[in-house]
Amino acid sequence: MAELYAEGGNYRIELEHRAAYCRVWTRRDVDSETGAGYARDKIQHFEALARGPADSMILDLIDAPPVAGPKTQGAIGEMLGAWESARRPIALVAGNDKVQALQLKRLAAQHAPRFCCVFVGLEAARDWMRQLGHGT
Repeated sequence: MAELYAEGGNYRIELEHRAAYCRVWTRRDVDSETGAGYARDKIQHFEALARGPADSMILDLIDAPPVAGPKTQGAIGEMLGAWESARRPIALVAGNDKVQALQLKRLAAQHAPRFCCVFVGLEAARDWMRQLGHGT
């Protein structure tokens, strides 16, 4: 069973065995600056997880805002970079928005070209992790 690792204004990170799962959702009651702050909050968690207790990460952005602003993109880049540096897989999960998927593919290519894949749908990301030997 997954245990809570961290929680913030629009996200929840769980850890099950050595697989991390982070879900991000839209909050219509916060402005883009606050949302970018929530993204920055996750950087330290992603860095700590990549260095230690997690062998893999799924970042579920299905319910997140479909387009990330420049500050949030920068934060996502740092999160991805932590996993790239640790040489551990990270899956980005986009919703059905094509712009979101394109934005995430660009960020993955820039910050984690060897250890990141972008998926539309959570099950595809979980299948990829299982193929790599990381259960989620």
